[in-house]
Amino acid sequence: TYEDAGNFSMGLAPVKDEGLWGYVDKDGNEVIDTKYLEASEFYTDGYAYVTNVDGSVMIINTTGDMAALGSASAIDKILK
Repeated sequence: TYEDAGNFSMGLAPVKDEGLWGYVDKDGNEVIDTKYLEASEFYTDGYAYVTNVDGSVMIINTTGDMAALGSASAIDKILK
């Protein structure tokens, strides 16, 4: 049982366990470890924002691989 959960998008949903967020698939399998302070739902382009425990913000893909790293404002500039 998770403390909190978001909606499914791109086959994954963010879930919170012991204060940290990760992602599960529709079968309930943990696909991306619960290791983030914050985690968005995946956007239609297959990427999500996550915040690491050190406060840095990353964009990850649906396998958990990092696509970009920086501050939220820097990442927003990359995406525009």
